[in-house]
Amino acid sequence: MSFAEGLAEADAFPDTFNGTITDSDDTHLTVKYSVYVGLGVLASFACCLPVAAILRHRHLRMKKEYIIVMALTFADFIEAFATTWAGSYRMIGLRNGWAHDSVPIIHCAQFPPVLLWRWSQTSTSFMLLVVSLDRYFAVADPLRYFQYRVSRQKPPLQ
Repeated sequence: MSFAEGLAEADAFPDTFNGTITDSDDTHLTVKYSVYVGLGVLASFACCLPVAAILRHRHLRMKKEYIIVMALTFADFIEAFATTWAGSYRMIGLRNGWAHDSVPIIHCAQFPPVLLWRWSQTSTSFMLLVVSLDRYFAVADPLRYFQYRVSRQKPPLQ
């Protein structure tokens, strides 16, 4: 193999060329995983704010739109928490030297943050579908939509 062919192969597969991991690769990965942890913590905090506001104020809990938003925000919180967990786990693996060990694919699929990501993405997709259908029925037939609207308010005491 010529030198030019070796460079072309290195450009095509930069992470697997020569099969060695250098300290600069570990430094790059540490920065990358630190960003995962930082963004995960920031997103977790940002997701707590609307949930706390809806839970704190009773009049916000009476409208279904806010309940759907709260559920969607909770699913986003789970995804942010999983990102923080996975980034922390990977940083610990880099520090302890087992981050580059090969593991079977089933172990990756059963890793708890991956399971949380699957759950949160599925629930987020379902809730966005519910919001879309709700908005469709509100626009397509507004009079019937408001007639069948469910109220979460308790009837007044007599």
